[in-house]
Amino acid sequence: LEEVSRRQSVFHNEGITCTNVPGLGKCPGMVSVDEEFGGLVQQPAKRTLLWFALSGLILAMDQITKYMAYLWLDVLPTPVLPFFSLTLACNTGAAFSILEGQSGLLAAAGIVFALFFSYALIRLPKDHILEGLAFSLILSGAVGNVIDRILRGCVVDFIHVHYGDWHFPIFNVADSAITIGAAIWIFSLIKNRPTRQEPVTDKAE
Repeated sequence: LEEVSRRQSVFHNEGITCTNVPGLGKCPGMVSVDEEFGGLVQQPAKRTLLWFALSGLILAMDQITKYMAYLWLDVLPTPVLPFFSLTLACNTGAAFSILEGQSGLLAAAGIVFALFFSYALIRLPKDHILEGLAFSLILSGAVGNVIDRILRGCVVDFIHVHYGDWHFPIFNVADSAITIGAAIWIFSLIKNRPTRQEPVTDKAE
């Protein structure tokens, strides 16, 4: 308990005194805890805000494009390219129409995911750039689709990719953000996977 108490630091803002403790770095603008407790490295508050700003930007893009699609598009495809159309759809399932008809359950799951990834961004180590990008994308997508489920009872989809008789499930910006974010997260896990080291053996001379 004495060691934990010694390691504690009083963060300050706008003139409140800050107590610096060896091992914790500078108090101003810091979030998270010491590396010794929880294995985390402090992340500056500004960087955390940048991740949330990126997430908010993608969320705004998602909501604006959905609103435009809701106003201007029809259920009949509007061709843009030979393989790409804009088609209005109301999806009560998950991304790419998975779990159709489970809007309430998916809304609750989306809220849980949003809270989890918000917490993950706040506690993210400062040098984990890929994870920050991935969590920001997933957070924006989760919140974007939750907003639709609460306001409309379904998610507005409009991006329609097709070729001949083949049609990919209609999706939106939020679905794309979740998919890209998940792919980046998986890549970061593979990239940061510990490498096995060969055991060192002493050779007899």
